[in-house]
Amino acid sequence: MITEKQIDLFEEIKLESCIVLHCISSDKAMGAGIARPLQDFFKIRENWPESLPKYLLGWDSHGYTVFVHGKDKVELVGNLVTKNNYWDKPTYQNLEEALVNAEQTLDTLDKNGFNVPTKIVIPRIGCGIDMLSWEKVKPMVERIFDKYDITVCYLQ
Repeated sequence: MITEKQIDLFEEIKLESCIVLHCISSDKAMGAGIARPLQDFFKIRENWPESLPKYLLGWDSHGYTVFVHGKDKVELVGNLVTKNNYWDKPTYQNLEEALVNAEQTLDTLDKNGFNVPTKIVIPRIGCGIDMLSWEKVKPMVERIFDKYDITVCYLQ
């Protein structure tokens, strides 16, 4: 189920245990959009896993997700890698691949005893500076994360 709220994402994540998902580029620039304040708050680059599978080390035109530990009530921050460089634009296919990879990773964590929250907090992923259409992205998010409560935060 998706709930949309006109609220700052950081206000929403203070309410209860959750997972945060957002889009980034494989260069990990995170200098604009919601990625910048998320980087500042969670220190994503500093907490990036040192040992990643070889296929995740370089861009291969397929979306994937890299999780880092959050803080406070945020258990995990899922970095949906949807493009090579910060100036590139993602495709719907790359976003969908990253979302599917995120859901599969969360499912694996849950099956292996990690306490995976059932709430996911997201901005309108891919629809800010990445310029995808929320009308096309929303059904994708609903379908892929059908067993989670999704809160979408936006300011305008």
